[in-house]
Amino acid sequence: MDISSNILLLITSMHEANAELSEKLMETQSALNVAFETIDTVRSHRAQVYKLYTGEEINKRLYEQTQSQLNVMAAKIIECSVFGSRAERRLLAERLRLLSRHEEKSLATHLVSHGQAIRNLFYACDTAMVTCIGKNQTSLQTYNERWQAVMEAVEALTQYRLSLTTYRQEYKTDIQLTLRRGGTLISKIRNFHYREIERPISLDLAIEQLSNSLFKLANKEVIKPAELYLDTTEISQQLISVYHQVITDSLLSLTDQGRFKA
Repeated sequence: MDISSNILLLITSMHEANAELSEKLMETQSALNVAFETIDTVRSHRAQVYKLYTGEEINKRLYEQTQSQLNVMAAKIIECSVFGSRAERRLLAERLRLLSRHEEKSLATHLVSHGQAIRNLFYACDTAMVTCIGKNQTSLQTYNERWQAVMEAVEALTQYRLSLTTYRQEYKTDIQLTLRRGGTLISKIRNFHYREIERPISLDLAIEQLSNSLFKLANKEVIKPAELYLDTTEISQQLISVYHQVITDSLLSLTDQGRFKA
């Protein structure tokens, strides 16, 4: 996922007016691209780990390539100064490296580790964005409100996925927990419009699919955990796309020179 094309127009328009701000935006853009590429790598690795632990066939070559790519991205993260102090970047890089080391852990533990890594990458993007937006309180408030809405949905997705790692169709409490957390996830996403966040049609279709699965579950139809987990794959991708758009919109708003303050 690359934000270069949109931001290139912004940088070009600002270059002659303020070379310092142009350089600042280019550095932020480059770092954000690294972050989103890393998120894609973590998601790919998580998908392979999930298949491995649920007995599905995995592409061994792809799995090994993803393991290696995590280490490559960890090294790139350390070099992105806009993501915070060097100590913070090293800590994030170490989390990524730990994902690439196969250890005998529960599936839930693996999912938590991957989820934490993705959230930490979101926080790194947030650090870069807050610094880039600077002192413009209006732009910063709009961005922060949208960021918070996306992060609440990401957390709800994580909690729903965790409920699936212990889900057993024969246990009523497991079904109730899954239904409750699934409902919370859907609610958080549907509330995006209160923050003027546009929901892609693909995201609406994904939560509709999840709603249908939860309806079947509530009516005691047999649904395997793997099927329920599959519903979340597209939701995960679309939430990342939504945050990507939040970032793009915020950076493009900086074309108004009168509102940008370093």
